[in-house]
Amino acid sequence: MRCLSDGQITDTPISQCAGYVLLQPDDVAMYQNFDNELFIEVSGIILLSFFTGHAAGRLVRWLGKA
Repeated sequence: MRCLSDGQITDTPISQCAGYVLLQPDDVAMYQNFDNELFIEVSGIILLSFFTGHAAGRLVRWLGKA
C-alpha cells in the first residue's frame, strides 16, 4: 500500500498517512478471501428463519379468523 499526500506517492506507513491510501493489486487480492461455507450457512439460516416466520404468521392469521 502506498500513501498519496500533496500530489506525491510515498511509502509512509498507513497509520502515518495524511492523504489517501492507494491499494496495489497484490493488496486487493489479499483482502478478497471469500468463505463459501460461511456464505452457505448464513444464507441457509436466513432462508430458514424467513420460511419459519412466514409460516408462523400464516398460522396466527388463520387462528385469528377462527
